[in-house]
Amino acid sequence: MRQHSLAIVRPWRAHPLGWVWLWVLMSLASSVPSAVAHQSSDSYLSLTWTNQTWLGRLDLAIRDLDAVFGLDLDLNGSVTWGELKAAEPDLAAYVGTNVTFNVDGKTLPAPELEMMVDDHDGAGFAVWSFVLPLKEVPSSLEVRYVCIFEVDALHRAFVKVDREGAVSTAMLSPAENTHRFEFQPGSAPSNRSTGFVREGVFHIWTGYDHVLFLLALLIPAVLHRVDGKWQAVSELQPALWSVFKTVTAFTLAHSITLTLAAFGWIHLSPRVVEPIIAASVVLAAANNLRPVFHERGWMVAFGFGLIHGFGFAGVLEELDLSGSSLAWPLLGFNVGVELGQAAIVLVFVPLAFALRQTAFYRWTALRLGSATIVVLASVWFVQRVTGSP
Repeated sequence: MRQHSLAIVRPWRAHPLGWVWLWVLMSLASSVPSAVAHQSSDSYLSLTWTNQTWLGRLDLAIRDLDAVFGLDLDLNGSVTWGELKAAEPDLAAYVGTNVTFNVDGKTLPAPELEMMVDDHDGAGFAVWSFVLPLKEVPSSLEVRYVCIFEVDALHRAFVKVDREGAVSTAMLSPAENTHRFEFQPGSAPSNRSTGFVREGVFHIWTGYDHVLFLLALLIPAVLHRVDGKWQAVSELQPALWSVFKTVTAFTLAHSITLTLAAFGWIHLSPRVVEPIIAASVVLAAANNLRPVFHERGWMVAFGFGLIHGFGFAGVLEELDLSGSSLAWPLLGFNVGVELGQAAIVLVFVPLAFALRQTAFYRWTALRLGSATIVVLASVWFVQRVTGSP
């Protein structure tokens, strides 16, 4: 056993890139708590011009507000209506200070806020309805939003402005917390896709399950099966072809369901989608340990990619957009997902090809790496099925 262990360890000590692989695996192992706890942190702000009045609505996740205010006073893991109601004055002051509106160069006074609660696919949200003191459509409306950013740099606010069917959208972040909507005569609705491109990139980079699913499919791309054993490919071309098929299948599949779900043509509850995504990660990684699909990884990528598309779609579904007002956000978000995915591939494939002939890659990256992914994803599956934190 001791000699066998040394045979595994020496290659990564001898190969400088082995240290990079070791750091990647240690990072995955150390990120178990954050990966399990990670949930997208999004809020939704809508303004609608109706009956000569601007009606507003802000939806903030209760879990995000708890991170700021410590609402869970009895520390039982959930925030009750009583706990939320007790903090209502502080919450209203926080929202009124951190969500502001500037009309034609003048800052509006904070509106009166009426708090309710709502459910977004199983997650509790505090909801504030309000009326802006405007009797007509202004020339410009600037929205500034800085809630939750102090505790979560990945928090995003999705803004929708609807003036008699002309819908404009924006995505606000710590780097860009203000957006100006123009209402000049003849001006077209503003639907900035750049913010949604960034959100797509962040969504896949912080979506640990999506990343690990992709990595599980890519790990054997520089190997092939010979007499029941993994062997390194001799040339780069076969590896690139395998990667191309896998990534293309995954991209095509999740783009299909992302589009269908975003337009509201089909919907699956996250309570169904999220456990299946975790299961897909388990199966993709387990296939590296005991291959069943062999050279047909692209089929796995396509099949489960359809489910991952529903996971991507959650952000856009909540905006409740339709028709042309959805086109640019959808395009921008999908482009961002592909750019984030491409960055992962461009880093992974050259490194994997350089190490493919080492015992380190076959044992530590393929076997230990895949086994680590199986364990992590199995934990996520159980948590998502049982609803435990």
